[in-house]
Amino acid sequence: MENVGYRNLSNFNRQFKQYKQLTPREYRAQFKRGAS
Repeated sequence: MENVGYRNLSNFNRQFKQYKQLTPREYRAQFKRGAS
């Protein structure tokens, strides 16, 4: 996480959800479903 400027995983998750309206897990799941 520090490589992308976040020292705290929960902070990254909160920021990600604010930007994408999805959690990182939900976002990844969309691509898994599409690839199957």
